[in-house]
Amino acid sequence: MQKAVAEGSIDCIASHHIPHDKDHKVVEFEYAKNGMISLQTTYAALNTHLPEITQERWVELLAINARRILNIPVPTITEGNDASVTLFLPGQEWTLELKDIASKSKNTPFAGYRFTGKPLGIYHKSKLTLNQ
Repeated sequence: MQKAVAEGSIDCIASHHIPHDKDHKVVEFEYAKNGMISLQTTYAALNTHLPEITQERWVELLAINARRILNIPVPTITEGNDASVTLFLPGQEWTLELKDIASKSKNTPFAGYRFTGKPLGIYHKSKLTLNQ
């Protein structure tokens, strides 16, 4: 999959963020709900493992191309329109700590993992929401 992203064969990437509380995960395997959190780690995991991919390409893969494929207008930042942007620092190294997870769930294989590329938060509908 890394080769396909690097070569441009992948059109878009989705996080498939599905948080579940502990009661739905700490059960026998066949009864556990599918999914895990990923909003805080998708970009960072990709950026860490594929540092040769440009930031512009990550924006296309994570935010723009799915809209184009589905014929949904791509938002633009223009005077008079509400901005909706994600804020991130591509070169920032950081470690995911369970205490810093903003989701209602803490199920992730990345607890304690060192990333390059820190998502800072979002600005949407005139509201700034920052990760802790």
